[in-house]
Amino acid sequence: MFQSGEPILILKNMGYILIPVYSNSDKVDLLTGLVANQHYGYYEKKSYHSCRAQKFGEAVSEFTGEVFRVQEVNIQDSIRRVGTFNVNLFGSKGTHYIGTFTYDNSGELTYIRVSVPESVSNMY
Repeated sequence: MFQSGEPILILKNMGYILIPVYSNSDKVDLLTGLVANQHYGYYEKKSYHSCRAQKFGEAVSEFTGEVFRVQEVNIQDSIRRVGTFNVNLFGSKGTHYIGTFTYDNSGELTYIRVSVPESVSNMY
């Protein structure tokens, strides 16, 4: 049996991602690809309380063809139904997108920070 607080691998699969990238209100990129998903559950007193999801792989820009290395980590509190997502996207041509956002039990996403290089945002 597992110890309270230890992570348990509850899901490991491949999944399709679709990541729109915005600078202000302008869509500057759209990344699509297949990534590996790993979900770890955390339990306390035999009760499931949170999940850490990780996604790794590659996505391709539908706008430029640039290939991006995807690193995403999501922390989800399953009891309060809130979470934080952090995504790092490293492009083969030097483009680097960083995104941080949260969600709450209404399903609403709140963008905290999205960093788009000035050279990309000036194209639009």
